Amino acid sequence: MEIHQVASKIMHQADKLVEFSAMDEGLLRAYLTPEHKQAHAQIAQWMISAGLQTWQDSVGNQWGRKVSSNPTLPTLIIGSHSDTVANAGKYDGNLGILLGIEAMNQLSDHDFPFHIDIVAFADEEGTRFNTTLIGSSAVAGHFKPEWLDIEDSQGVTMGQAMLDFGLDPELAGQDKSLKEQVLAYLEVHIEQGPVLESKDLAVGVVTAIAGAKRFQLKVKGMAGHAGTSSPGLTSRRSVWRSRNDFHD
Repeated sequence: MEIHQVASKIMHQADKLVEFSAMDEGLLRAYLTPEHKQAHAQIAQWMISAGLQTWQDSVGNQWGRKVSSNPTLPTLIIGSHSDTVANAGKYDGNLGILLGIEAMNQLSDHDFPFHIDIVAFADEEGTRFNTTLIGSSAVAGHFKPEWLDIEDSQGVTMGQAMLDFGLDPELAGQDKSLKEQVLAYLEVHIEQGPVLESKDLAVGVVTAIAGAKRFQLKVKGMAGHAGTSSPGLTSRRSVWRSRNDFHD
């Protein structure tokens, strides 16, 4: 198959995944939803067509393995996430999964000295439960049992959602990948910025990545304006305003 035909195939598959959406006029695919199940069923079919062995893990990640006839090294993992934010772009996450599957399809006759796993992580965005990276956290051995009690906007806990999805929440994260079992992790991702386009480059190699932390805070007190809640501030605020008016 010519390279332009391969590219056309991947673009068609990306268009197909857009159909599994909770929005009529946009793309939304959240964790442990019917759309998640439908998308992963389709991804599993593409994995099988590429000659991969497939399975779903304890938190709903979809896997496909190119089996080595004589593995001597730990497993190489390639993949990205299949879930989305609301009004998502169709290549965010999905492209990394589809390229990994197609790479194994193109290399179906080649025998590596290690297994190669393609993974579609079920949750990165945290759209449903406001807890990000559930899929990869479980694989890395960092799934937190207290997450099972987190509720979505409809009051459904993650644990109940797993049961409804066909998973056993008591097993969540128990099938983690040990560090010594992983050779490396590789992910192809769209650039979410202007650099490659501005430089007319087709691809770039990531040398650093931004980290993110999220906090939930509760503040108790009484609402009030600084100018009237603190003695003596009102007059100074009035003077400052008059000075600004004068300079304007």
